[in-house]
Amino acid sequence: MNQNKPTSKLISDFWKGKTSEELFERAKKVSPGGVHSPVRSFRSVGGRPYFLLLQKGLR
Repeated sequence: MNQNKPTSKLISDFWKGKTSEELFERAKKVSPGGVHSPVRSFRSVGGRPYFLLLQKGLR
């Protein structure tokens, strides 16, 4: 199990939306709408998808 934790700068940038926005811009260059799924609905409702650093509790 990897015990490395993200830096506080990365977490701070993530919560500001900076990291997700940058990743979304990169994803749009290689994938239609920047996503693979019904998440494309973000276009119709506004906003942007979030990229998560870590997820626990689901398999």
